[in-house]
Amino acid sequence: LITFADNYKGFLDYGVPILKEFQVPAVQFVHTGFVGAQTGRPKCTWEDLVRLDSQGFSIQSQTVSHPPD
Repeated sequence: LITFADNYKGFLDYGVPILKEFQVPAVQFVHTGFVGAQTGRPKCTWEDLVRLDSQGFSIQSQTVSHPPD
């Protein structure tokens, strides 16, 4: 099991294909106040998260917000 934080779109674009290829389970932890945000590093949308869930990936809440980097 691999965990991912902050709901970055890169998880969907780059991580998911590799995880599926090697059948590795994963959890995406999401800060719900930034779902779909395109500022900084783009975040997955609610539709992306539903699709990930339907593909067997676990989606969990990390927090509502996130302090500035």
